[in-house]
Amino acid sequence: MAPLSAVTLFGLGVAQTPSAPPQTTTQNVAPSAPEAELPLPPLAPQASWREAERAASALQKATRRAYRFDYARSVALANLQSASPQGQAEAPTEALPLNLLELAQELLQEANADYASGAFFLSERKAKAAEDLYKAAEHLQQGYGALLGDGPGRGRSRRAERRALEAPYRAQDELVRLDRELAFYTPEDERPSRLRAAAHDLLSRAVSPVASTEGAPLPPAFASPYSPLPSYAEAAREVAKAGRHLLEGLRGF
Repeated sequence: MAPLSAVTLFGLGVAQTPSAPPQTTTQNVAPSAPEAELPLPPLAPQASWREAERAASALQKATRRAYRFDYARSVALANLQSASPQGQAEAPTEALPLNLLELAQELLQEANADYASGAFFLSERKAKAAEDLYKAAEHLQQGYGALLGDGPGRGRSRRAERRALEAPYRAQDELVRLDRELAFYTPEDERPSRLRAAAHDLLSRAVSPVASTEGAPLPPAFASPYSPLPSYAEAAREVAKAGRHLLEGLRGF
């Protein structure tokens, strides 16, 4: 058997030992693995595709909420004007302590701009804050409908009564969280503080103390789902949530 270093030529069985390799200098020796010396690709941005996906989903939800509220508000204003042409055309939003609709639109526009620039986390939080503000405006509009006699349909009265009783306590929980987060971090942007003040104002309208027989303050009767007071409490909760979401975006976590 021919040695391993031998080469059989054309099947003739003639073994020929290869000659010694030519002498080379170190300047002519190529690297053994040139691909390992290539520079690494640049690192990806800080945001991941999951953050981009969450931001896009939040933007879609906020945009749908905005369109739905604008439609419902236009219908409510049309019904109000047809029922009382000389009535107040802006009555469904007269309870707003500040122009939440303008702030919601402003945050939604900023969220779209932040998404286009790649600031996905900030975009997601601003979109959520805008959605919260539209929810607050919806609650206030429903509260105005309660004053006109519009209430929940049959089969939902018990659930509405339970939510009405729990509304001020849920709002208070959100306000406590927002107060603590603002005490931990106060940004240069004053909008979270404005939202906190607006939420406190809405909750104070909902929970107007009534003196009890023992002299301790008691909350008003929230048991009726046809009262506008639960709508103030629900709106206060959503405004406080908007402040927290905006604060998270400005803080970065």
